[in-house]
This record gives sequence, C-alpha cells and structure tokens, in this order.
Amino acid sequence: MNKFKFRIIGTLSLIIIVIIATLVYTGYSAFKKESVDLNKALLSEKNATIEAGLVEKFNGYRQMLSSVNASVSDIDIDGLSLNVITQLKALSRAQNTASDGVYLFTKKGDIYNADGEQLNINVKALKLKYHDAIFNKGRTFFVSSPFKSTKTGKSVLGIALKIDDSVAVLSTVYLESLLEGTINRKDIFMYNSDGTIITSPYPELINKNIFIERPLYKQFNASNPELSYTAEVYGEDVAFTAFWGVLDITGWSYVSF
Repeated sequence: MNKFKFRIIGTLSLIIIVIIATLVYTGYSAFKKESVDLNKALLSEKNATIEAGLVEKFNGYRQMLSSVNASVSDIDIDGLSLNVITQLKALSRAQNTASDGVYLFTKKGDIYNADGEQLNINVKALKLKYHDAIFNKGRTFFVSSPFKSTKTGKSVLGIALKIDDSVAVLSTVYLESLLEGTINRKDIFMYNSDGTIITSPYPELINKNIFIERPLYKQFNASNPELSYTAEVYGEDVAFTAFWGVLDITGWSYVSF
C-alpha cells in the first residue's frame, strides 16, 4: 500500500514538475518573443526617424542651392557677374558654419568661388563625381561621398544642383554638420552605393567597405530589410539583429542594429 502511495505521489509530483516547467518555458518563450518583436519595432522606428531627418536636411540644402540663378551669360574673362557673386555670398551666409565653401561650375569644368574668381582647376578634367553626375548622367541634384576638404582638412560632402544645361551650383557641406545626431550613434552603419562606410560605431571601419566588413549586408534589399547574424567585435562573437533602409535622395544605405 505504501509503495503504491509513494508511486502515486511520485507520479503526481513529476506531473506537477513537468507542468511547472512547461509553464515557465512557455512564459519565457512568450516573453522572449515579445522582447524580440519590441526591439525589431524599435529598430524599424529608428530607421524611419533617421530617414525623415536626413531627407529633411537634404531637401533644405537643395532649396538653398535653388536660390542661385545664373547662366553662361554671367561669366566672362574676369569671372562671375556681380549679380551671381551676390547670390553666392548670400548662400554662403545662409549656410554659415555648415559649409566650407560655395561654388559655381560649368559643363566645361570651370569652377568659381563665392568671390567670382575662377579656380585653377578643371572639375571635368579631374573627373569629379558631382560634375559627371550633373552634366553626363542627367542628375539635377547630387550628393557625393565624403571627402577631405583641401581648404579645412575636414570631411565634407559635395552637394550640387543643376541650374541649366551649362551651369550648376555646389556647396561643400561638413559631414558632421549634416549627420549631427547620427554620426556618433553606437547602433548604426551608413554607407554609400559602392559600400564605402560613412558612419560606423567602430571608428576604425570608417572609409572601409561594408561588404568586406559585414558580407551578409549584401543580402539587404527592399524585400529583405532584416537580418540576424553574428560578427566579431573586438575579438568576440556578438549576435545582432539589424534593419536596413536606403535614402533615395543620395543612394546611401543605413543599417540600425
């Protein structure tokens, strides 16, 4: 009788333990799923916020550049007309400390500063991307990849707007000014169409190729904006969940994780 009783108690105890374990596991799984889903929603929302902020900034620069009205008739052997100089200087004041210079450049490759003086370079001969994009590839608005300013030594972007078939206006905008609030974030990569890393939580990766540093990022596209992966960070394997987006206005991709 006692053996039977002990068996019953043992069986009931085992059933209770299994039930409790199942409930704990089910609760943990549900909590884990809710936590993952919440983090994914937060990442998606971060991407939307980043995109909205950057598009607003780029549109603001585009609007400022559109204030310049010029043509080849405003250019002669002495440089730019007083009317265009006045406009370029007004644009320079409007951008204040955000830009290290504004310029007018032509289809032939001549480029002029805000004082109306022709610079001793030819942007067509140098095959600079903003000239190629505006006058060869049919772009009306173009944002270059970051490069080091010869004037200040800081990282800048060339933002160019086509005025007509012969003339365009250019502003070299400081990268840190444009990406203020994003550039120092520890949870986002931003890279251009050829994979060059523009911003990174890991400073040593700036200007390297994202597709070498994170090969799985080649899988990102409009129908596959989410990835889970493991990457080595400072010698340790770390698991990540990442969301991808793209800025149509520049062609840059950004990944928050």
